[in-house]
Parts: sequence; C-alpha cells; structure tokens
Amino acid sequence: KRTNVRQLLMVGDVASIAVANRSTEGAGSLICVGTDPLWRINKRFVGLGNDYRGAGVGYTYGSSLYQVDLCVIVADLLNSTHSSEGPTGVVNGTQCTSTLGYAGPWYAQNVAQAIAQLSAILGGPDYQIVPQEPTGGNGATNTLPTIGSLCTYASRSTVQNNANFEYGVGQHNVSAYQFLIDRTGQINTAYSLPQGYPDAVAAGDYVVKVSDPSTISQIGAWEDVVPSDVTTIPLRQALCSDYITVRKTPRRQLAFTPLPDCPIEYGLDYLPGDVVSASCVDEGVIIYDGTTRVYQYDVALGDGDEEATTLTLLPQ
Repeated sequence: KRTNVRQLLMVGDVASIAVANRSTEGAGSLICVGTDPLWRINKRFVGLGNDYRGAGVGYTYGSSLYQVDLCVIVADLLNSTHSSEGPTGVVNGTQCTSTLGYAGPWYAQNVAQAIAQLSAILGGPDYQIVPQEPTGGNGATNTLPTIGSLCTYASRSTVQNNANFEYGVGQHNVSAYQFLIDRTGQINTAYSLPQGYPDAVAAGDYVVKVSDPSTISQIGAWEDVVPSDVTTIPLRQALCSDYITVRKTPRRQLAFTPLPDCPIEYGLDYLPGDVVSASCVDEGVIIYDGTTRVYQYDVALGDGDEEATTLTLLPQ
C-alpha cells in the first residue's frame, strides 16, 4: 500500500465561498471554490476597438498571404490584453514552433476561447499555464502578482515505455476497467457556416464542406455542422478536417482503476497527453491490447482516506 503523501498545489483566485449555518451539534460547513490561472485570461477580451468613424476594429494577426506560427498568435493574444487593460497575472513563458496560419478578424472575442480554438486545429499548439507562487504585485497600485506562465508546445505528448497498465494479465496492476464504444458522435461529412449565414455572408465567404468518401461508401453520409467562432476559411477548413479525422470512426474509451499500490506514479511516470501501454483481458477475452493516450486523471479520497484514482485512456 502506498504510504507516501501526495501534495496538490493550486495557485489562483477564490471564485466563491459558501457558508452554511451550524447544526445543533455545532458542525457547520464552509465550501470554497478556487480557480486556476486560466480563469484570469477567461475574463479578458480582444477585438473591442473602434476606428475614427466609430466602426468596430477586430483582432487580426497574419493573413492568407502572410501566415505566422500559431504559437506567436497565442503569445500576442495575451500581450494584447495586457497592453489594453493591464496585466492578468499570467505572463508568456516557453514558446514552441507549430503550424502556420492566421487569425481574425475577431470581434469581442474571449481570449481564453481564442487560444483554445488555435490549439484545437490539427497540428495546432498544445498549451498550459504553469502555476507558480505569487510574485510581485502591489495592492496600493492595484498591480496583480504573477501567478503563472502561459507555455506552448508543438505537442505535450511523450511515449512512456515504462508505463504499462494491465488488467487480468501481466502485472495485474489494475483492479477494474470499463471499455466504451460510442457511435453517437460519428460523422463523415462536416460543414462550417460563414458568419452572417444565410442572409449576411461577406463577399467571398462560403459554406465549407469536408467529407470522407471511404466511410460514406460504407455507411452513407453522416453529417454535422461544426460549431465554432473561427472566421477565416483556412481555419474553418482545417477544423472540419480535424472533425472528420477524429469522428469518422466510433469513439473508444478505456477507463482503468489502478491498484492503490500500483508502482506507476502520476506526475513521474506519465501525465495527461502521454502515450502509455494498456492491456485488458477478461476471462480469457482480449478487450484491448495496445497503446493509449492518457486523456484524464481523477483522484479522490476513498475508504479510510486512501487515494482512489481513475485513469481515462483513449486507444490509439
């Protein structure tokens, strides 16, 4: 049984506090909900300017003829809100090289959502805000302390050859599993509608359509409209292509419950996004055997204040 202590550190703002009246036994309750540093960026917008005529000025970086690295745009989004409205407490950190593209015009665009859209493009950068103990800041001048660095990566995924989770075979380091095959989100034809559709579409803009002929020949056309605030045609085409790549086959998901004494340590041997090996054999039937990507890690206190974890894996 694991006996070491795991410390979880969060640096961010308090979003809400709820206090309940004490009961007759004198045991009240206090619930405090905290946020991570991304919450700060989620409270900022770009594309709210006006020109000399009073017309709106959107946020734009690059063009179809002058494409730039998407990581550069991510960093500029944070710099833009700092220059117009002051620091958020999150600064730009490590910056990678990723896919070329451009953004905008974005009007009244939430900064956190804009960064998420750029990251969602196939080949787009992964990102995280690395938290830190607050530094700097001055309450007298309303200057926020720095609590994190926005870092971008070409990919945060690492193949972890020593992380092998096995149910019913091998190391037997998993106590329970659930394997899901879901076709409800399967599509092979994706559409992206232009802004103002159908009555106020800008000249030169149009409905983007991307399809996969091979699966259409097998099951017919399964269509969906891709929801997004992305406005440029290349980004909309790339987004539709991403949807088809991911959703043309049924979604598969494997959930493992590692044993309490499982020697594979979260944070040391693997992190979300990493590729690990998974084997699941139930009464002689091979449910899954191959590589998976770590999608989610959940931890809670179980019986006797022991750590109870659930690992969500996406088969590759």
